[in-house]
Amino acid sequence: MKLVEILDPGRIVHRLTTNTRDEVLRELVHNGFVQVQNNTERGTADEDRIVSVLLERERMQSTGIKDGLAIPHGKLERLDTTIAAFGV
Repeated sequence: MKLVEILDPGRIVHRLTTNTRDEVLRELVHNGFVQVQNNTERGTADEDRIVSVLLERERMQSTGIKDGLAIPHGKLERLDTTIAAFGV
């Protein structure tokens, strides 16, 4: 699998406005997966659920690598494909 296959350009957040782990996860989920302009039909409940799944995974073991770089990830029951968001 190649990154280009799972990362739609509409899911790239060029300037994150937050800097704590929880805030960045919420911003990525909101801007990368929830907003209407990104062609999704998910609502606030899904936003909360996605963030919750990512935070659950972080509690098991941090996905942080070094120097502010992390690869948070998780599984959602209703999602049968891999999708990604990217934030700078």
